[in-house]
Amino acid sequence: MTLIRARVAAVHRSSLQLLHAGALVPATLSSSLIRDPDPLARPGVGDWVTAEALPDNSWRVAAVEPRHSALVRRAAGERLEPQLLAANIDVALLFAPLPDDVNPRRLVRLAALAWDGGATPVVVLSRADLVDGTALAEAMQQVQSQLPGVDCVAISSMSDEGVAPLRPWLRPSSTLVFLGPSGAGKSTLVNRLAGAALMRTGVVADDGRGKHTTTHRALITLPDDVTVIDTPGLREVGMWVGSAGSEHLFADIMTLAEGCRFGDCTHAQEPGCAVLSASRSGDTRRRPLRPVAPAAT
Repeated sequence: MTLIRARVAAVHRSSLQLLHAGALVPATLSSSLIRDPDPLARPGVGDWVTAEALPDNSWRVAAVEPRHSALVRRAAGERLEPQLLAANIDVALLFAPLPDDVNPRRLVRLAALAWDGGATPVVVLSRADLVDGTALAEAMQQVQSQLPGVDCVAISSMSDEGVAPLRPWLRPSSTLVFLGPSGAGKSTLVNRLAGAALMRTGVVADDGRGKHTTTHRALITLPDDVTVIDTPGLREVGMWVGSAGSEHLFADIMTLAEGCRFGDCTHAQEPGCAVLSASRSGDTRRRPLRPVAPAAT
């Protein structure tokens, strides 16, 4: 049996697509991967895998290579399990669309997700062509007050010049993931960088709300061997309870959590939750969260 190395470009309910030598190949999972109870043992977008070719021209994934980074959140809804958003990422671009959807606390959680997964967070204020210089400066200050030390750039995908601030992170052989709400212009940026309409985009409504156009995570290759992973708008950004870096990323919240009635409190709806109580009283809003980047290793 000859095994072939490929990268996961998309994951669907019962199949996936692999990228090999510039071509997409349909694939399925081996029975051992299907039976594995650990959701993180199965391949996700960005993973490198080994696969075998089948007679029907599809491939079967035999194994997942060790990841050098992995963005993992708590699965949406009531399920208490991890969900892999993207693997083998170097930079996480955290989108905040101007003028009205710059949410520093959401950005803090996304930055925590990136740091905890081993990626470098960069805040992207998109649709900068919709605001004047004063409003842009205020948005920048708002972000930097909550995420000191994190790079923050403003872009407009309406022109090549408008996306030039991102060039320092578009390095050859690098992989970037786009995270943020619907309508932030993530897919539009992919098309601009690729020089072609690779991703479907939606028209932003008069109230500034974006339409949900990307329906699944997708890996796209750009010129100069740059890889990006476009993601659907994230409605929930829950930190996975087993993540190793949560304690130093949210020092204030972890201190409050020591006062929760239950040791396995998820801070969602449990009685006696000290974090929820502080949030309702405004205690967690009187000061910025204190995200601390992990020390270099």
